[in-house]
Order: sequence, then structure tokens, then C-alpha cells
Amino acid sequence: MYPAAALSVLMIATNAEFALQMACGPALFLAALPCLFYGENDLKGETDEEGSRDFRRKWNRISQKSRWFLDWGFFLLMTVILYGSIYQVVIDQNIMYEGKIATENITDMIVDQLLQEDLVSDEYRYVFVGTPVSSMQYFVDTNYSYANHYALYGAWYLGNNSAKSWKGVIRNIKGMNLNMVTGPEYDALSVSKMVESMPQFPKPGSILLDNDIVYVKVGNAN
Repeated sequence: MYPAAALSVLMIATNAEFALQMACGPALFLAALPCLFYGENDLKGETDEEGSRDFRRKWNRISQKSRWFLDWGFFLLMTVILYGSIYQVVIDQNIMYEGKIATENITDMIVDQLLQEDLVSDEYRYVFVGTPVSSMQYFVDTNYSYANHYALYGAWYLGNNSAKSWKGVIRNIKGMNLNMVTGPEYDALSVSKMVESMPQFPKPGSILLDNDIVYVKVGNAN
């Protein structure tokens, strides 16, 4: 019952869309299906009642005739589901790889611009607004809309989590440990009127220094 239970949980879980079920559920559930049809379907047993023997003979004839159709029907169904599962996993992997490349390219461009404008210093703090996926430079395949959310590299949560994500990405990709503004201060600064009036990177004015805080607007704060 474990495979069936695993698939059932996926079907009722929050945000478990069809694409997620295709990527995970069939791998657990398909193995259990043959057990339902390759067991012994014939009715056996000893009894002296003539009616029971007639019932067994009728049931066995029906079972033998229908078993071939059931076997092949479920074989075709499993083949289609398995193909869909493989197809969904391929989409997720491709989008995750392309999203990673796009995020790295955007990060390289931002850090290079900061260096050119001499805005990399321990004296500054940084407010990165938006996520890579909201950037005009985020280029991925057209299958992006069909991928599962976990495969969307660079589509992390906004708000204070966005600041932490940018800090980790810049550290891992460029080896730089920027002093990011976090917490309630970030929430207030990222939605200020000044930030709202800034264009999105890489347009001129998308990087701004104000009171020892460097603002980088990649996308909208909300």
C-alpha cells in the first residue's frame, strides 16, 4: 500500500499540481499495478453445492476472456504514464540547468557593474530588489511555464528571503561576501519610493548609492 499511499498524498497535498505528480508519483505507484493483475484470479475451492461449481465455471470463463484486455490495457496505460513522467523530469532538468546559467550570467553582470562603478566595499551595505527570474536578462526555454516550481532556478521568494538568496548566490558564484541589508529594514527599503522609481537592471540608474547603501534593482519587490 505504500506506493498507492505516496501517490494519494501527492494528489491531495497543497500545490501538488499535475506536473509534480507526473515527476514523482508514477515512479512509486507503477510498480504496484502488476500485482493487481498477475495474481491468481480463478476461483478455487471444494464444495458439494452444484450452484457454487456453476458459478466458479462462469466466473473463470469471464475472467479468462477479460484478463487479456485488462493486462494489455493497463500495460498501455503504464507506458503512457511512464512516458509522461520521463518527459516531465526532462523538462524540469533542462529548465533547472538553463535557469542556473541565466542566474549566473545575471550575477556576473551585476558584480561587474558594481566593480566598474567602484561600489564594492566593506563600508557599503546592499539592497538587492527582485529575483533573477524577474530580470530582463533571464533567458530560458519556452518550456519554462511547464516546469515544476522546485526546478525554477532563480525564482526564489521575495522579501527578506530574497536578500539571503542573493547573498548566497554572489558568494558561491563570485566568491564575494557582500553585507546585505536584511530583516524589517530590508522590507522597508525595498519598497521605498526611490526604489520604485528606479529602472530595472541593466538600464542606467538601476544601481544607486544612497547613504552608504547600494541599491540594485533587478525586478519589483512584490
